[in-house]
Parts: sequence; C-alpha cells; structure tokens
Amino acid sequence: MENKAPILAANPHNIEKAAECVSFGGLIVYPTETVYGLGACPLHDAALERIYKIKMREAGKSLILLLPDSKHLSEFVTHVPEVANRLIDAFWPGPLTLVLPGRSDLPDVLLGPDTTVAVRVSDSSICQDLLSQLGSAITSTSANRSSFPPAASAEEAAMKLGEDVDIILDGGPAADTSPSTLVRVTQNLEILREGRIPSRQILNLLDK
Repeated sequence: MENKAPILAANPHNIEKAAECVSFGGLIVYPTETVYGLGACPLHDAALERIYKIKMREAGKSLILLLPDSKHLSEFVTHVPEVANRLIDAFWPGPLTLVLPGRSDLPDVLLGPDTTVAVRVSDSSICQDLLSQLGSAITSTSANRSSFPPAASAEEAAMKLGEDVDIILDGGPAADTSPSTLVRVTQNLEILREGRIPSRQILNLLDK
C-alpha cells in the first residue's frame, strides 16, 4: 500500500515546509479562497507533468497560476491591457482570475492555445504566506481528478489525492466553494466563467 501524504496544520512552520517542497519539485495541496488547490512550481516540468497525470487532465487545458502580488505579472505576462489594470485595482487580491497575453518562453502547459496565461492574486492569508515563502508563483488547479468535485477540506483532498501528493496543508473547510471568476482580457474582454465575483459587478465597474 502506498504512503499517504501527511496532513499538516497550516501554521508558519508547515507553510515553510510546504514551500520548500514545492521549490524542490514536489506537489502539495493547499487551501485557497475558494476550494483546495494542487500546487507545484510552474517552471518545474516534471512537477507539472505529475499534475496532469494525477488529475487525468486533458492536454491543452492550461493551469491557473497564483502570484504573490501584481508586481510578479511581468514574469509570466507580456503586457497588461488598461482594462485588466482596472480590474486588478478593483478586485485583487481576490477571486478574479485574469487570462492575459502570456510570455512565449513559458512551459506549454501554462499557455492557452492563443498564448495566454491565467493568473490571480489570492486574498487567502495562507496563500499569501505560502507565496511569500516561495517568492514566486504556484499552480492553482482544484485538488481532484478531472470531472470529479473539488476538495473542500484537507480530509477530502487526502481521500482523493493522498497517495499522489507530498504534503497536504490543512486550513479548515472551504468557506465558499464557488470558483474564481475567469475573465480574458486580450484585445477584448470576455467573461469565460461566472464565479465569486458576478459578471454584472465587473461590467458595471468598466461602464463607469
């Protein structure tokens, strides 16, 4: 029988341990402001391959990245359109994922078919602490097999993925399992997924 990943309370010591695991190519489960996420270093090819294998995720479906703050956008994005800057000022940190023009030198699994990359700054204090320890981005895809419900607690994550990841950070049950709102901002604005932030709130902001 395979060993299950330890479930660790999301305290400063264990967050540092999880960040170190990611830095060395490991895979963790961690709480976000929505559901639990599956985290890896976005520039570690083997770790990214593990995510796709574990989730049984179809090739070509890119991964969302969580950033420590908007200053890190230039590591992954070629430019930020003015409309995107307005959304960032209004909704970051928070459950808004922006699909922006991505850098062509990023791993293919991070880029959409139109060379875009999906990024977010989370308002979860655990995410902020984890990213502060990392000093860079982490992948944020729900902790589940594709087509199955996402994990809303560390215990659920352990049941779903415990034998396939290295560490599970326990931040308690998810307060809200609604996904982040997903908005593409390239030449035009397109709301790809309705989530925690209603589309009308976004459109009202841009109409001002």
